[in-house]
Amino acid sequence: MIANELDSKRANMLAFQSLKMTQNYAMIINQDVTTLPDTLRFDRILCDVPCSGDGTVRKNDSKQIFILNYITP
Repeated sequence: MIANELDSKRANMLAFQSLKMTQNYAMIINQDVTTLPDTLRFDRILCDVPCSGDGTVRKNDSKQIFILNYITP
C-alpha cells in the first residue's frame, strides 16, 4: 500500500502512526501526484478529500447565524 500525503507534517504523523501497526505494509510518500511516473499503476485508489465544513457549521449555531447574516443582504 502506498499512502501519499501532500502536507509534510501530516505525512510525518501518518508515518509515525503506521509504525504502531503490527504488520506495516504501507509506504508513506510526500509528493505531488502529478510528478509521479506514468508507469506507476494502481489496482485501487482511495481518496480522502477535504470536506466543506458543513458539519462544523451545523454544530455551532453562532457560526451558522454569522454565515447566514453574511450571505443574506
